Amino acid sequence: MLISEDIIEQIRRDADIVEIIGNYLNLRKRGKNYIALSPFTNEKTPSLVVSPEKQIFKDFSSGKGGNVFTFLIEYKRITFVEAVKELADKLNITIPTQGSSSKKQDSEKISKRKKTLELLEDVKKFYINSMRLDENHTAIEYFIRRGFTSETQMKFELGYSPDSWDATTNYLRSKGYTEQLMLESGVIGKSKGGKLYDRFKGRAIFPIKDHLGKVIGFGGRDLKNSEKTAKYINSPQSAIYDKSDVLYGFYEGMDLIRNQEELIIVEGYADVVSLSQAGVENVVAVSGTALTEKHVTRLKRYVNSVYLNYDSDRAGINAADKSIDLCLENEIDVKIVLLPDGQDPDSIVKEKGKKEYELLLRNAKSFVEFRVENFLKNKDSNNPRELSEFLQKMISTINKIKDVFVHDHYINSLTSLLNLTESEKALLYQEKSKINIQKTNVKLEIVKDTKNEWQPENLVAELKQMLNDAEIKIFSYLLQSKDIKKVIERLQLTPEFFQTEM
Repeated sequence: MLISEDIIEQIRRDADIVEIIGNYLNLRKRGKNYIALSPFTNEKTPSLVVSPEKQIFKDFSSGKGGNVFTFLIEYKRITFVEAVKELADKLNITIPTQGSSSKKQDSEKISKRKKTLELLEDVKKFYINSMRLDENHTAIEYFIRRGFTSETQMKFELGYSPDSWDATTNYLRSKGYTEQLMLESGVIGKSKGGKLYDRFKGRAIFPIKDHLGKVIGFGGRDLKNSEKTAKYINSPQSAIYDKSDVLYGFYEGMDLIRNQEELIIVEGYADVVSLSQAGVENVVAVSGTALTEKHVTRLKRYVNSVYLNYDSDRAGINAADKSIDLCLENEIDVKIVLLPDGQDPDSIVKEKGKKEYELLLRNAKSFVEFRVENFLKNKDSNNPRELSEFLQKMISTINKIKDVFVHDHYINSLTSLLNLTESEKALLYQEKSKINIQKTNVKLEIVKDTKNEWQPENLVAELKQMLNDAEIKIFSYLLQSKDIKKVIERLQLTPEFFQTEM
């Protein structure tokens, strides 16, 4: 089977070698790299090193090494084509079948993607050069006013779109790009009268990059502060730019994000640039949308915890609240950074510096503290119905956390913050149990639907496995307890409590 170089290059570009090898080996971070025991020799100390920066691995005990394709070939003893197909399947990339009518279409799609990326790179350079031709340029003055040094402007490749309807269009035409490609890139729009225009005309430009550093879109800031136009606009959704999957600043801060395994999420491009310049580089911003499942799926490859640092207005608080469950159910710990009214990360770090901002991070609230504070501010805690609705929401959120041993911590925190009685606390555990039963019923329904009819032996095996997993966690907890006897008495654990065979 012949696979085009374009397809192979796309797979190599989109695959994260740490994520792929991490599916087969227990990787541990060491500096900028990851290490693991060699799967090719019977060693007792780690000798396999994975470099996320170079996207390669090297096993010093066996001498094997290479890229993500090489690893799969050596580890699974498969052919190069099989390795490519396996990765393509993981990345949802279609490989054209030989002789099929879709082969030409897929090849054209890959070629168009490549040309679009080239166009966007050219536009980025055009915007940068348009600004740097004049030291007193409006955009330069704006960036200086924001406190961005020339080094920071170069790092984020900030620029300016000329205040002309056709300057960018004429430039792209001179480079040989078609009208169709200009429109599909999102840089150029088309009026009802059929005239082309620069979507970012007269705006300061923030290039948006994917995790490999490729420019896939732009954010534009209005410099005239006109009430008739939006303060910020972004590239429209396209085959290249998916705002639900991209995070501004991720590429620039990737090394620190990997090393620290934690991330700060803010609202604005300027927040990212200002914090990065101040030395807080593990920071990203959503691009004109709420945090999504795609965002979190990408982030969980790199981080264990997230700080939500949205604006202190009602919209920012609501955005943070909606992001909590999404992070927790994807096994990412979440804390909320609260800023003084009227402040944002950009203003804090400019007025008070990095240390003050880091203090705010250290004082970040847990999701329980954050939600209770907002509940007490906006609702009547003496109203039984409102309190009940809030507690049900909180138990539902706590139940999304897969590590059941932290559930008690959050329930105790909730009880303490709301001054609940012991009987009310007991009701929280009842609600928690009810939700777990409902989850189990849903799982059983899925089993029934997928198998079309009940198959008792499979169902019993599945339930036994669930019980066994739960009991292993209980024994682990007991072994870590300082006073096992008291814990056993308190929980009333008798031999009859355990149902699986040991």
